[in-house]
Amino acid sequence: MGKASNSVSAASKHFAEAIVISDDQDWIWNFARQALHRSGLSPLRLPSSVSLRDSRARLDNGRPIVIDWACRARPASALIEELREYYGNGAMTDRIIVLATDVIREDALYFGELGIARLLVLRNRDVELARATRDFLAHWQSAATGLAQAGSAGARSDAQWRSLLRHIDTAMEHYWEKKEGRVEEPQGAPGSVDFAIASSVSAERALGAKAWAALIDRARGFLGRALDTRNAAGNDASARDLDLEASLLVLLDRPAEALQRWLRACELNPNFHRAHVNFSRCLRQMGRHEEALAIVRLRHDQNRKSIGLLVEMGDIHLSANEIDKASHHYQMALDRDAASEAALNGMAQVKFARGELHECRQLLARSGSSSRAAARFNAMGIDLVRAGKFAEALELYARAQFVLPQQEKGPMLFYNMGLCYLRWGRGDVARDFVKLALIKDPAYAKAKSLLARMESGEVA
Repeated sequence: MGKASNSVSAASKHFAEAIVISDDQDWIWNFARQALHRSGLSPLRLPSSVSLRDSRARLDNGRPIVIDWACRARPASALIEELREYYGNGAMTDRIIVLATDVIREDALYFGELGIARLLVLRNRDVELARATRDFLAHWQSAATGLAQAGSAGARSDAQWRSLLRHIDTAMEHYWEKKEGRVEEPQGAPGSVDFAIASSVSAERALGAKAWAALIDRARGFLGRALDTRNAAGNDASARDLDLEASLLVLLDRPAEALQRWLRACELNPNFHRAHVNFSRCLRQMGRHEEALAIVRLRHDQNRKSIGLLVEMGDIHLSANEIDKASHHYQMALDRDAASEAALNGMAQVKFARGELHECRQLLARSGSSSRAAARFNAMGIDLVRAGKFAEALELYARAQFVLPQQEKGPMLFYNMGLCYLRWGRGDVARDFVKLALIKDPAYAKAKSLLARMESGEVA
């Protein structure tokens, strides 16, 4: 029995897939393939044109992902940005190994912004390739175990810090999603941790069943110990400390205080990418678009290869209702990566704003996900309902139904249409749309509650 079990285990290891994204540089593929075979893995080559969303079953295996920086069909930077969006910045950054043959200063800056630490520069010479093979396998083992320097106290501390930041980033993303109308507002008192993050179903799934208050306690404890250590040494707050403190303040619905910390962090360390990203995002959410653009433009001047920064500038212009400027930046992003989901969603929103619904529908059909556009349409409709502009809200929802792919016509859209009719005094029609929401998601608690109240006569 033991021998048979060992044989199965060995076979499983042999056929464990190792993803290598590479196009036409065969010698780089051969290098990675041979090195991975030595570790008992089965390398699988994917072209850069592959749909990452459709490849999630393979990418979900948790193993490192090797990316050739010289990909042709899509820029490697676009692939990395898309992977980070799917899996979270920290979690995916720890898994990526980049193979390159030539690294210019702008590339090095971009790797630093992305937090890519596992970079291998290859030279096609036998002696250098032998050394590169050893380095590559060391990177693979490092990524697989999640430690930058296995066994050291410093590595353990860095791993804990990265783990903490992943949780904080997830919490912040869901906080901003609620502000943008991409997920529903939780119940609770404004300013409380529960109001900020605790009742987000999608966030709970992302972090498991842990109480979100425990996450905040952990972050405060981590920061408190860092502050105690710093004070004992007589040191001032570092940019990293201030960034974490600002993130916590955002989650507690105190963004004005958070901005002060991020401003100080950027002053202390002008190259601290994380603080600049969070600073501009918070400014944008507070409607301070020009200030947010100034920060993003500064980052873009330093790194013109980033497609994500072009999309971010387009998003800020869109938030400011500067449609033509938004279109300009989205088109620049699409010129560099025609498959960018973020840019396709952004350009679709531009077409929607201009009333070009067929073009909008075509753009969303090209994108692997239309969630960004769906979220904005939903938020726009909510704003109209709150303003009492019911006919305009329903017209917007009808246009959204036309342009969105079937899978994006989620229960929230139908629920909000029902709520609009209800507030307009059309309870009979409202009931039909709430029922549609429940057909889309039978467990949709708010729709179930509203329908029960309507059918009991509590709500007319």
